[in-house]
Amino acid sequence: WAAFETLRENKQSIDVITVGDELHRKERLDKFSTAGNNIFGRFALAALRKTGDPRSAMTYAEKIADYHAKRQLKDLAGDVATWAHNGRKANDILADLQQKASQINTVNGNSNTSSLGDALAVARTRTEAAMRGEVVAVPTGLDDLDRALGGGFFGPDLIIIAGRPGTGKTALLTTIARNGAKKKKRVLFATLEMENAQIAMRLVVMESGIPFSKFRSGNLDEDELILYKDAESKISVYEDNIILNDLPAITISGLRQEIRKAGNIDLV
Repeated sequence: WAAFETLRENKQSIDVITVGDELHRKERLDKFSTAGNNIFGRFALAALRKTGDPRSAMTYAEKIADYHAKRQLKDLAGDVATWAHNGRKANDILADLQQKASQINTVNGNSNTSSLGDALAVARTRTEAAMRGEVVAVPTGLDDLDRALGGGFFGPDLIIIAGRPGTGKTALLTTIARNGAKKKKRVLFATLEMENAQIAMRLVVMESGIPFSKFRSGNLDEDELILYKDAESKISVYEDNIILNDLPAITISGLRQEIRKAGNIDLV
């Protein structure tokens, strides 16, 4: 492998001859052998070359990367066992496990590569499913926006809503989350700048019509208290369809883990 890296750094081709020369220069050629036989040196390199196909190089590389990731997982599992025996708290162990696991890179293989013909077939299947009413968007609940989007949000779309501070981005997202939940869609709402309780309070504001400032100050009269309780009752109908996460330093990997734990999420 050191020979491979040296050749790559020197912008030289990697083949039986160049690797053999590099191993010879490093005084390692006579020690190189393929596993399971007594062939050494250039003969061993030639034998190794015959066992694979250059066109499959990417597949071989992915297998090596996958083995590496599994070795890291195995080591991490050992660490977890040690931490558990050392009396650490489960929450601390889980936090370290998630942090270290998020740093392990796994290989997706060639699943993201396809011919145009295959992609067209998938697109046609989706269109036919939509015609049968089997593909349903996550509606925003805002009629004009839903019409512009063709019915709402469709997976695996990434939608970015941008604007200056105080222009209503969070209010819009909270509205979309609420409307999606009312349509029996499961929504994971992750916020880096607000607490879960603040998001819940915004939902109460929407359902009750009471100004947000009154909730924060607690300056509610009897009629508003009735509206407050009525809003909580309305929210209880769809409360299980909204999952909140307010971890301020959550990473994309951490968010993926939360999605997996929640299961069957329609919108994040």
